[in-house]
Amino acid sequence: KTHSSAPKRRAFSRAMRSRATTCAPYASPSLSRASFARVGIGVRACVALACAMFHAAVSNYDTSARASGAHGAGAAATGRHAVVKRACAVVRDANAWDATHFVALATRGGYAFEHQHAFFPGLWMIIRACARALTRVLDGVLEVDVSFECASGVSAVLVSTLAFAVACEAARRLARRAFRGGHFDALALASAWLFALNPANVFYGIAYTESGFSCASFIGYLALADGWDVASGAAFGAAAAFRSNGILHVIPVSVVIAARVIESLQKRKVRDACGYALRGVVACALVVAPYVAFSAYGDAKYCQNSLFAMDNARRPWCVDSLSNAYGLLPKSMYGFLQRHYWGLGFLSSYSKRNAGNVALGAPAMILGIICVSRYFMCIASNTNVYHTPNAPLHERALVFAAYVQLAIGVFVAATYMHAQVATRFLSTFPAMYWGIADIGARHPRLRYAIAAYYIAYAILGALLVPNFYPWT
Repeated sequence: KTHSSAPKRRAFSRAMRSRATTCAPYASPSLSRASFARVGIGVRACVALACAMFHAAVSNYDTSARASGAHGAGAAATGRHAVVKRACAVVRDANAWDATHFVALATRGGYAFEHQHAFFPGLWMIIRACARALTRVLDGVLEVDVSFECASGVSAVLVSTLAFAVACEAARRLARRAFRGGHFDALALASAWLFALNPANVFYGIAYTESGFSCASFIGYLALADGWDVASGAAFGAAAAFRSNGILHVIPVSVVIAARVIESLQKRKVRDACGYALRGVVACALVVAPYVAFSAYGDAKYCQNSLFAMDNARRPWCVDSLSNAYGLLPKSMYGFLQRHYWGLGFLSSYSKRNAGNVALGAPAMILGIICVSRYFMCIASNTNVYHTPNAPLHERALVFAAYVQLAIGVFVAATYMHAQVATRFLSTFPAMYWGIADIGARHPRLRYAIAAYYIAYAILGALLVPNFYPWT
């Protein structure tokens, strides 16, 4: 048996060395291991500069939905007050579309209307805390009077920028865990670059959840890969406080913990297996806790308290149903809000009138489908690039779980969400970048098409979003 498997292992090793050589153009030998966060800062600076240039050159399409109010010093401001006033105006214009909701929530300190509960509290609560600190510094140290709305907008940009920088470094480290073996560093670095330059880049520097969610998600995956199961649950739980799909992180936690339990039982280490199982339960509870808590908050506010009832009528989502186990769990308003206020539904995006938006999201969905299908085809043929044939079960389980999570994300994006949102929705899945890096390594000619897609969407995003034109 050993004699017959040796040629296969040698062939696998030769194939991987060839793959590494193919990926070499992705790599940058001068890039140190600790420097990728600086790459994230540089990307954010370049995108911010591009947005400012396009905003100066192109008139706004619509300003009616922007956050309103005084931003900074009065009309006669001079000196540093004039600089602050101008900065506030620039930040206000940058925080367009959904960003206005997060800035408004941070400014007000809570939810005023039912539809605002579609925006989870993680981001705006952090923005509000940073805005409080910023106003104290500006007022007490620099003696500059600035509105809290302006401070919230500036804080949103700072928070998203910092989270993006951390996420870039976490993406590189996570990719190194995914591409195990001695010849996969080029693929790992390619994955990190693909994330840093992703097509939804413009949303990673303003009051959107992509940066914070990706940062928490990637850190959670890293903690899980290193055996810090409860810490991974806490990080994944933080991601769930940013966005509803954060609860999908129960998949990697469950799969990896199950793999570790199986490995322990195979070694007859029952106590270790029980410890892993217990930590897995705690981690999963931490992942779903923010979603359950937010649902309970909405339940108590709108279903149990008549003061918040709209038109003195019980809201449709307040009825016990299968979605809340007929009263055993808090009622969740999120699905109702998405259907009622945003028109989401099964295949609701696919119409002649919406063909343009479907075309905008199509490249991301197609890439996601290709990445998922190629991974599972490679698994079936035992030719995947992520780990050696003798890799531990929990290492293989981590990559497997990430692709299962991506598969669910692609399915939801293609069937239920607004199709144009798929670009930024799928940009937070690490397996997306692993798969694209692998595709580029296998088919060098496709790199040009992928690069064109990335560049085109980055430029269009920087042009359209700050000028309030429709984008993804």
